[in-house]
Amino acid sequence: MGQTILKVIDAWKWFAEAEQMFVASQALARRGHRVVIACQPESPAAERAREAGLEVEALPGLRRPRLPTTPAANALRLARILDRLRPEILHAYRSPPHVLAALARRLARRARPALLRTRAGAQRIRRGPVNRALYDRLTDAILVSSEAVARDLLAAGLRPEKIVHVPPAVDPAPLTEGDAAALRRAWGVPPGVPVLGVLGRLAAVKGHDVVVRAAARLLERHPDLHVVFVGPPAGAKDAPPRFEALPERARLGGRLLVPGAVAHPGAALRAFDVVTIASVGSEVISRVLLESMWLGRPVVASTVGVIPEIAEHEASALLVPPGDAEALARAVDRLLSQPELGRQLGTRAHAVVAERHLPEHLADRLEAVYAEVSAATSGPR
Repeated sequence: MGQTILKVIDAWKWFAEAEQMFVASQALARRGHRVVIACQPESPAAERAREAGLEVEALPGLRRPRLPTTPAANALRLARILDRLRPEILHAYRSPPHVLAALARRLARRARPALLRTRAGAQRIRRGPVNRALYDRLTDAILVSSEAVARDLLAAGLRPEKIVHVPPAVDPAPLTEGDAAALRRAWGVPPGVPVLGVLGRLAAVKGHDVVVRAAARLLERHPDLHVVFVGPPAGAKDAPPRFEALPERARLGGRLLVPGAVAHPGAALRAFDVVTIASVGSEVISRVLLESMWLGRPVVASTVGVIPEIAEHEASALLVPPGDAEALARAVDRLLSQPELGRQLGTRAHAVVAERHLPEHLADRLEAVYAEVSAATSGPR
């Protein structure tokens, strides 16, 4: 018999954690669970959920508590939703929904769900009395996408029995959409010319400057090499990329292309001859890595975040130290000079995702966690 699962998320914009929530929700719904998304009514999360046939409950003041609601009003609203739906699971994503969910569960009169928090961010927890109560007493399980985040939580003093590792997943279906050849033509890349690509927002943490320095080193052996940075501008909290001021930027000239975001990211990955993930931080989910591996693309990635937990050096990708342009250039040169190596890595990479990182694997893990915490927390509080 399926459970009723209420997921609470703050998603004024679409981001990797929201994508994981959505992938998991669809997979759980296919298995007969009732999945309800509580979020801002006009947010991308609400829009995507409705399109997928998932139920949506409105929480209009999650990110903007002054307009038109207050946190207390939203907590009461969520408590009423809990009493009406009587879910076994209350699953919060990000900090504001986590606090709101904890308050609402205390205010609810009839509902007694287990409270879980997915913590995908790399920010450290402030260990004050409020957070100690929130994480130690009010939350039944803390889900993390990488062992690196788990280590940070343990270092912050969280109880190890509450931390559960749930590896990320990728939905393969959208990755076949779009025309890769048409994208290359739109970028102005001549036929047969190698493309070194980066997919992701144009932020300093993504290491675009490292790629520019590496690409300049590659020009002697690969004079026709084109570099394409696909993605939206940096977010409000991001430091902007630093590659435009580099002397190596001038050496690349018109072979460095920055076309902006694309409608079909999978087509961009298929248009790249080598996918580069040169991040110098973050990557706690690394959706681009999973997408590239599923598509069997040759990947060079830095050893940050979850990347070395998913990809194995020399088996499913080539891994390099973050910020090391020389190592990045050597790895890319190997893939451009040895196409068979790239095909072998891509074949194994696809198999890794097929074995461990599809939506059904994520649903398996979540079902097990949900069953365990709901059994442990059933009964009066």
